[in-house]
Amino acid sequence: MPLDRKNALLDRLGPSGIDAVILELCPEMISVSGGQQGLTLCWHHHEETPSCSVQRSSGLYNCKSCGAKGDFFSLVMHKRGCDFKDALNYLESRAGIVTTTTSKATALKVKTRKVATFTFTFTYTDAEGLELYQKERHKPARDGIRSKEFFFSHKDKKGNRQKGYQGDHVPYRLHKVVKASLDSPVYVVEGEAKADLLASWVLVAICVDTGADGMCQ
Repeated sequence: MPLDRKNALLDRLGPSGIDAVILELCPEMISVSGGQQGLTLCWHHHEETPSCSVQRSSGLYNCKSCGAKGDFFSLVMHKRGCDFKDALNYLESRAGIVTTTTSKATALKVKTRKVATFTFTFTYTDAEGLELYQKERHKPARDGIRSKEFFFSHKDKKGNRQKGYQGDHVPYRLHKVVKASLDSPVYVVEGEAKADLLASWVLVAICVDTGADGMCQ
């Protein structure tokens, strides 16, 4: 029965698994309330300032702007553009639950996602805005267990991209900090996506390149 499958899935994922799915579907999310909740752009209406509050351990959400609300499955359905059945199949495959109703297409799609379908590239610069190295964030990690992993690369003297980085680690968006006025506050956030989001609000924000729980290579 769908209800039994739904409850079994939520038990298998647990709060941490639900949180990993939410962060994957809402990479621009800003953590609030000590990380228990997040603010993200509402998918029910167009907005530039995040107003949708999401309970990260359960997936319950409520938009403070338009009043839209729903549960974890509603969030997945809207973000992936699918119905409840497909959302359930996707989440079961992601959690490693094999059922007779899980389609081959869904299983193949999830297998592909485990080899880093979601890749985000961030460029770290010097004080003048020139590239020092790049960081790639893969979600989920290629081993299918961790939620993400990081890789660094840089250009050699001939302009060819090489693995790893050279020189010292620098904060993300360093050149923006250097060019900011002395009375401008600098916000230290977790992750490049959040730094970019604050920058879109005309704020100065930085982060470190290793993340809070990432593995660097």
